[in-house]
Amino acid sequence: MATQVRPHASPHILDRTACFRQRPSHRRRGLAPALERPRLASWTTWLAKPHASAVLHDAPRDAKGNFSQPIGPNRDPLGVFSVVNTDGQPAIRISGQVFGEPRSTAAFTDYRLRLQFKWGEKKGPPRETAETPRDSGLLYHVHAEPGAEGRTWARSIEIQIQERDVGALSAIGAMI
Repeated sequence: MATQVRPHASPHILDRTACFRQRPSHRRRGLAPALERPRLASWTTWLAKPHASAVLHDAPRDAKGNFSQPIGPNRDPLGVFSVVNTDGQPAIRISGQVFGEPRSTAAFTDYRLRLQFKWGEKKGPPRETAETPRDSGLLYHVHAEPGAEGRTWARSIEIQIQERDVGALSAIGAMI
């Protein structure tokens, strides 16, 4: 099953970023590392329609100025996803500018998933107000292509990663 990190326009580490990393002790136990530096070599990406405030010159907009199409697969003109060095280890940085996903190309069975996250300071639309919690998540047992059925989030199980609400499980889509 694929694993996908679900950012919700709320950033995590450094600036506006999310940090999901594999701990060094995992490698000693023989678990496969999730990240290769300097890029997300074993990951694909998919990005939804940006918020109307995004600066993206080559994307079509409707009469109201809203983006009319998702950015789509393996295009990241805004640099939403990157690998950075955090505390001496590689981490996935997610800016939160656009809803989307990095998705592992590997399939996993009989696995133990561990991750760490760290919120950044900035928040972006539509979650830029002080009252709106930063929101992200990790989708696992994903069984749909990115953007399938016009959905932002693929059919899967989600581990919620939200300020004051980490660890809740949700079914994403009616058919899990």
